[in-house]
Amino acid sequence: MTLRRSTIAFLIFGALAAGSSVGLAAFAVHGLGQIMKYPAEAVRTFLDATMFQADQGIAVLIVAVICQLMADGWSRRIMQVSGILLCASVLMFPGSVYAITFGQFGGFAPVGGFSAMIGWLLFALGAAMGLVKGEVRLPMRTHAQPAE
Repeated sequence: MTLRRSTIAFLIFGALAAGSSVGLAAFAVHGLGQIMKYPAEAVRTFLDATMFQADQGIAVLIVAVICQLMADGWSRRIMQVSGILLCASVLMFPGSVYAITFGQFGGFAPVGGFSAMIGWLLFALGAAMGLVKGEVRLPMRTHAQPAE
């Protein structure tokens, strides 16, 4: 099976987003909280952003798998747009919260949150359309019949 470019891109992005959230959470607890002595509320806010990032990263991984299983058509295109919006939400929402923690501009947080909501809505729409139209192809294994 050949992976589509969008599948590869979503797999890489989702893995990096989810994986880096672990390091950022450790930084929040040990770096911000213990070493830099940031207030507990700032550390909690930063940790909330890392959880959002992890959750959305895993969602992007799921989109990658579903897109790979979908036949070409509108359902897959909608699912791909969903993945793009979820990726954008990972960059804008937690990125803005991280920036706010350090006293920087964080004005993209609402856009990132809206992007996540629309991404999830399109995820549901693409999945429903794909199921109704029969555009989801599950990989089938054929087992060799024993010789008689």
